[in-house]
Amino acid sequence: MVLAFLKAEIDSPRYEHVYRQKISALGFSRTPLIESADPHNDHQNMERIKLLGEVRGYGANSFSFHGFPHDVSWQRVRLEQPEIARLKYAKHHTWIILSNRTRLVSDGASNIDKIQVADVNGTINENVKKVVAGIQNGKSYSELIAVSGFDDDLILIEGPTRATAYVLSKYTQPVTLLVGTSARMRNWAFY
Repeated sequence: MVLAFLKAEIDSPRYEHVYRQKISALGFSRTPLIESADPHNDHQNMERIKLLGEVRGYGANSFSFHGFPHDVSWQRVRLEQPEIARLKYAKHHTWIILSNRTRLVSDGASNIDKIQVADVNGTINENVKKVVAGIQNGKSYSELIAVSGFDDDLILIEGPTRATAYVLSKYTQPVTLLVGTSARMRNWAFY
């Protein structure tokens, strides 16, 4: 999950500069640590955990991972279009506003031209539309990451822009999703 999260965010306009600085401070470059990573290399794995901890609070019970349980079991699944539309956004004001408080990705996609939501570099709406254009031009994107507390909800922890773009573009191919489950997932601040 840590590697998938880093791969998804490494080129993010919001976090790219922070990751670049932190990777350099660790004495690495992004190629061996992220792009051609060896998931069996314990030293690299520890550095990736440290990196995600410093940037997003993973393992430190802070930032995006406040209240995140330590007993999460991860698995990869493939979702079809109707299942992607049923995903929920994490409890973050940006996505709550876009979805008109439902947190459903399908509602966020429906509101993309109705509710403008400011972001660090413009609007969430513009970012989603850029990803839609990428999808339509055949660009492939990192897998989505979601969590579940053993209920029917799958809450996105990483990839709300991509998920919204998949729904908006009516993407017909299955999408890979990493799903983390824990009986204590409801303790996560953004669940």
